Amino acid sequence: MPLDGGPARSLGSQTDGGLFSPDGSRIEVTRLTPGEGGLVRGTIDVVPTAGGATLATLRIPTQAGNLMWSPDGHRLRSSTKATLRGTLPGSA
Repeated sequence: MPLDGGPARSLGSQTDGGLFSPDGSRIEVTRLTPGEGGLVRGTIDVVPTAGGATLATLRIPTQAGNLMWSPDGHRLRSSTKATLRGTLPGSA
């Protein structure tokens, strides 16, 4: 449900959680999707909180856990040594 009221919106199927960016403009949405050989793979979609198209999709390394935004909101970090591959728009 939007913080300022209004109807709730779905983050989509196979969603396994989400996390707002520090400025509240984006949501990191964790999804479990079918992968190679029928294995379930974690991916992250970064979507605008106002709605609209996905801004970025990143694969979650198998060792990654406890995802969090960097304080400036330009990167997603995990509590392990695994590295997320991909670039978020506006973080050049």
